[in-house]
Amino acid sequence: MLEHYVPMRKHLVAMKRNPLVSYLAKMAAHYHADGYCHRHARRSLSFAARFGQWLRRRRISPAAVTEQHIEQYLRPFTSSPPEKINYHGRMVCHAVHFVVSLIPDRVVPPPPPPSPSQVETERYVEYLRRHRGVSP
Repeated sequence: MLEHYVPMRKHLVAMKRNPLVSYLAKMAAHYHADGYCHRHARRSLSFAARFGQWLRRRRISPAAVTEQHIEQYLRPFTSSPPEKINYHGRMVCHAVHFVVSLIPDRVVPPPPPPSPSQVETERYVEYLRRHRGVSP
């Protein structure tokens, strides 16, 4: 299915050396099955492939990708406030998150326990909802 979106042989060969190649193929099959625009699918695959190259340069296997790796990669694209992130930045974020969601054996660390201030804030919010009738 990658051949459908990557017509140039040298780009296809490079993509097949990508550590995310099997997930890129699943991504391409998803876009094809759902009838996505050819240009959108090709650009998303390209952005996800660049993330795979970034992982390879840092010697990170797909199964070892953590949220910190994703944040580190996306930092240049998301350094602006959310309402000021352009189309390119949003598309890169979507492509990276989508390809990472296809990795089945990825080790996801458990969320950190809430801090004491978060616990107290949640208690206060619950009090406001229950006893004072404040809705979110």
